[in-house]
Amino acid sequence: MQSETFPSHSGAVVSVRGSVVDIRFAEHLPPIHSVLRAGNEGRIVIEVLAQLDAHHVRGIALTL
Repeated sequence: MQSETFPSHSGAVVSVRGSVVDIRFAEHLPPIHSVLRAGNEGRIVIEVLAQLDAHHVRGIALTL
């Protein structure tokens, strides 16, 4: 599996339901299947599963 690097954009978590996380981005959305990091020192890994609209993505939180 190849790893791609995309520009870093900050988003805000707007909803958490179990391991499902919705995140709002003011500008560009990250591509589906990209990896986001959240929490202290980026310990929470979130894989983007869907782009909900022009500003929101839905992902699943994974643990390392």
